[in-house]
Formats: sequence, structure tokens, C-alpha cells
Amino acid sequence: MVGDGVEIRVLGPVEVIVGGRAANLGGQRAHQVLAALLMEAGRAVSADELIDAVWDDNPPASARTQLSIQVSTLRRALADAGCERELIETTQHGYRLNDQEARIDLAEAERLQSEAQVAGDLEDAADRLRAALALWRGTALRDLSTRALSASAQRLAELRLTIAEQLYDVEFALGRYRQAIAELSALVAEQPLREHLRALLMTALWRSGRPAEALECYRDGRRLLVEELGIEPGRELRELERAVLAGAAPDEPQAGQETVVPAELPLGVPTFTGREAAIRRLRDLLASARPRPAPIAALAGPGGVGKSELAVHVGHLLADAFPDGQLYVDLRGSTPDVAPLEPAEVLGRFLRSLGAADGAVPAETDEAAARFRSMTNDLRLLVVLDNALDVGQVEPLIPAGQDCRTIVTSRRILGALPGAVHEPLEVLPEEDAIALLGRLVGRVDLADPEQRQAAADVVRLCGALPLAVSIAASRLTSRPSWTLPTLADRLATTDQGCRRLSELQTEDRGVRASFQVSYQELDDRQQRLFRQINLLDAADVGVPVVAAMAEISTSTAEDLLESLVDMQLLESHTPGR
Repeated sequence: MVGDGVEIRVLGPVEVIVGGRAANLGGQRAHQVLAALLMEAGRAVSADELIDAVWDDNPPASARTQLSIQVSTLRRALADAGCERELIETTQHGYRLNDQEARIDLAEAERLQSEAQVAGDLEDAADRLRAALALWRGTALRDLSTRALSASAQRLAELRLTIAEQLYDVEFALGRYRQAIAELSALVAEQPLREHLRALLMTALWRSGRPAEALECYRDGRRLLVEELGIEPGRELRELERAVLAGAAPDEPQAGQETVVPAELPLGVPTFTGREAAIRRLRDLLASARPRPAPIAALAGPGGVGKSELAVHVGHLLADAFPDGQLYVDLRGSTPDVAPLEPAEVLGRFLRSLGAADGAVPAETDEAAARFRSMTNDLRLLVVLDNALDVGQVEPLIPAGQDCRTIVTSRRILGALPGAVHEPLEVLPEEDAIALLGRLVGRVDLADPEQRQAAADVVRLCGALPLAVSIAASRLTSRPSWTLPTLADRLATTDQGCRRLSELQTEDRGVRASFQVSYQELDDRQQRLFRQINLLDAADVGVPVVAAMAEISTSTAEDLLESLVDMQLLESHTPGR
């Protein structure tokens, strides 16, 4: 139950309010530590993450000692302010902010936003969104400008603008245009390059009988986009301008001018955990203005490592940067018992999603790919090509626009894909895998040493593979009589690998099926060598040992081993092993 009388604020200057009075938290570093804990409230944050949040890449030799001092300072300040609860808990690998013992304004804003999205009444939705916006007290995380905290501040600023846009979408549905003009004008002045905000202001002016000002708003925005970013406005603004110039009645759609904005990303995973460094790299690559060719982010890793979840998660984070929409397809390149999709079929889907009539979709791959490039040439579009088989399947599906971005996931490293920046994925670090298990199960207390040790055992027995961890969590949640130690014991006592794979199986998911797809793509020699390697009781093995065991030459063994690495069935962290 959330603690009474204790409020922690991050949507503005970081502060803790106890009994109506602000606690004296000390200096900037104490504030930075608290901010880093707040951004991950309820999750254990490692000492290394906290050190990064305070010192970036240049921590002093005494950083861990100084971190302990800052945590002690915060605890003492909270106690002196009259807080009787232990808000900052020590964990095995770091610290955790107990989000059940205080009211956190960020959590409150996210709750109100979620409630507004499912509210059955527009007035109720508007009230909740306004209440969420009212929680901001200026610039979030102000003056705490390390790299990690600056990224968090950007995330909070993005959340505020997203809530504002959702609010005005609701207000417009209620017919409140004139009332919104002043507030939208202030937001556009604050964020002049954010196109949906400008489109909302144009709409408010237009539907309030002020078309000249709506056109002026458009031209100001176009000038800024061209001068500062070198790009033209997206489809939403361009079509609004055309409608105003045509003198269409504001409340009536023009014939033939329907705006098609696909939003095809699958729902994000609420329990997504970890991958912070990869997310930062992907956001830097995909959100920045780049010359032709448009960047492609290629995620590669073994089955079950979480490539699709990461791609969808990043896609949702960046969705507002692509006002012309987001296209998504599962290419079925590694789906058990299902043939991969042909590029022509995918292009047909994409063209129809962008507004092409069925009769206007070419049947031939080359012609359809050319039509797709033409339609995307001046768009700001995100394309997610999930579960790709190879470069040949992917290349026809790359959009042409310099402001388009593409995310590709595949078990293979698609080294021949032009313009691709590669992001190899490995299994989760133990701490993140434990946190994922805790979030998926829900009814475990990872602060309890016995529970945490059992969770660590489950993670180890699952190889920290996200798919295996999620299946283990599903098994546990579907059996109320089981505990984490029960599950750990079942996995530990299955000393035969096949038996453990049987444990890691649900009705529609299984680790065995995920591995089997890659295995079945091997030829006879690769399959035989893969089976032989698994007979060795070693964490790694050298090429000469494999050659002797398989009775083949060293060069042949190396070629076969490298082919297994390409298929993500082996890893090679150093040459020759």
C-alpha cells in the first residue's frame, strides 16, 4: 500500500515531501542518486548504473564508497524529515527505491494516462489527462545533467508532450477548439519542430474560423523544418495545408483526401526489462537526422533472446518521430513449421496500408518494390521487419525516403544488407533476468534472500534466455501451489537437457521449438558437428579439439564452426574458440 504523507517528485526539481514539508536532501550528487533510483522505482539498480548516473564515464577510484555515502545521506535526510519507512533498500547488487512506501508523481502521471486511454467517457478522459499534466512543475530532472539522467529527462519531456497531444485529441473530439488555441500556441513555441503539436494548433485555428492563421502556422513550421533539419513537413501537416487552401468545410472530410496513417506495431510488452545500452544506441541511430541512405538497425541474436520485443519497444518509443506511420510485419524467417513470407506478399500489405487500392498493387516483386519506394520517398515512416530469413527477403522492403527508418530482426547477422548498423543481442545479464522473472511472476518478493536465490537459480538454469525465463514464469503463475524454490528444484533435477526443455514448454511456446528451427536449417555435416560439440563438457572449445573429435581437417572444422556461429547456435568471443 502506498505510504501516507510521503511524496517523491521527479516531474520538476527532484524532491521528497514528508508531512507537507520538503526534506533537505543534501547536494547535487544525492539528488542524482535519488533521481536514478526514481526512474527505476521498484527495481534493483546496480551500483554501476548509479555511478554512471552521477559521474558518467569518469568515476573516481572511490566511487563506490562515495555512492554509499550519498545513500546514507539520503536515508538520514528522510529520517530527519520524519519519514519512518525505509524508502531506499539495499539489495544484493545495489539499491532499490520502494515504490510501495511513497506516492511518486511519475507513477501517478502514468496511471492517469493509462486510465484515460480506457475511459468510456470523453469528459472523464480529458479530466484525467489534465490531472496528469498538472503534476509537472517545470522541467523534469532540472540541473542534473549527466548523460544517463539527461536521457531520463528527455523521456519525461516526451511523456509530457504525448499526454498533452492525447488531451487535445480528446478536447477536439468534444468540439473544444477555441479554448485550446492559447495552450497549443505555448506548446508549439516550446517545441516548434514537433509536427503533431503544430497540426493540432492548425486544426484549432482552422476550425475556429481562422484559416489565414492556420496557414501561417504551417508556413512557419515548414520554414523551421527546412532550415534546421533539411526536411519537408510530414503528411499530416501537408494534407492539413491542402484542405485549408481548398476551402473545405473544417468539419467535413474532403473526398479523396483521406489521411492513411498506419500504426501497425504490436502492443509493447509491459514487463520489458533491461537492454538500456542497446535502446540508447538504437534511439541515437534512428531518431537523428541522417543523409541518404536512411539508417537501418539490424538486430541479430539466437532464438528467444528478445529481438522482437526490443524492436517493438524501440518502435513505440520513437513512434511520435514518424508522423506518417509505422509499418510492421513478421517475416516468419524462423517460425516453426511456417514458410517465410515472400517479399511480393509483404509489399502488397505495405502498399495497401499506405492507401493503395487492391487493383493498384503490382504482382511482380520488382515493380511492387519500386512502387513502395515511390510512395515512401517523401514520408517520415518507421518500418519494422521482424524475424527475417536473409538479405534477399529484406532488401525489397526497405523504404526510400531519407526520413524513413528501418528496424530488422534476424537470427543471422545480415552483413550484406546495405546501410545496416548491426546490434548483436546476447542473453540478459543475471540482474536484469532476475528482475524480468520478478515482474512476470508478480507474487514473489525479490527482497527476501531465499526468494532471490531461488530466482537466481531459475535464471541460471534458463541460461538467462528471455524466452526461457518467460516460459518458466508462465509455468509458475499457472500453478498457484508452486513457489520459486519449487520451480528451481524441478529445473535443477532435470539433469537431462531434453527433460529441461520439456519443462520449458507451454501450449504455444517452447524453447525446444525455437532452437529446432535453426537446427533444421543446417546441412548433415553441420548437424553432426553440432551434436558432437554438445557431448563435450566444457564452456568453450578450440578448433583443433573439434577437428580431432570429428576426424576432419582444422580448416574444415573452422568453416563448419563459423557457419554455426552465423546461425547463432554457437558464440565465438575470441578467434579460434
